[in-house]
Amino acid sequence: VTMHIGAEGAIARHTPDRPEMFAGERRGNSVAFARAATEAGASLVIGHGPHVLRGMEWLGRALVAHSLGNLLTYGPFNLRDFNGRAAVLCATIGSDGEVTDAIVRSTRQRPPGIVSADPDAVALRDLVELTLADFPRSGALIAPDGAISRRP
Repeated sequence: VTMHIGAEGAIARHTPDRPEMFAGERRGNSVAFARAATEAGASLVIGHGPHVLRGMEWLGRALVAHSLGNLLTYGPFNLRDFNGRAAVLCATIGSDGEVTDAIVRSTRQRPPGIVSADPDAVALRDLVELTLADFPRSGALIAPDGAISRRP
C-alpha cells in the first residue's frame, strides 16, 4: 500500500499520530492510515506525501515506511537539505505475506531533479534518527548497511 498523506516539507519530518494539515488542507493521519492498512492485511506500507523522510516501524508483521521522501522531482521543487534526501526501499514478501527481509538505500537529488546514490548515506542516518525519535517501541532497526530488521 502506498500513501500520499500528511503535512509537507522539512517541518513535517516527524510523524505525529494525529491528523495533519498543509496549506489549509486536511492531509490525514499517516499513523492511523498505516494501522488500518496493516490490520486489513497489508504487508508493506510506503508513504511519500511529506516529500521528506520519516521514520519506519513494524506494525505486527508489516513494515511501514512513513515517508521515503522524493525519489524524483522536477522544476521548482526545493531540494535543499532535508528536501533533497530520499531513500529506496527493497523488501521481500514471503508467500505468507510477511516481510522476510528489507534494505534501504540513500539517495540525493540536485536541481533540476537529478537523482544519484548518496555515498555519504545522509538519508540513512536521517531515517535512523527519525525512527528512534518517533517510534521508540515499534521502530525498525536500521543497520549501517541499510538492512532493516525487527527489534529483539
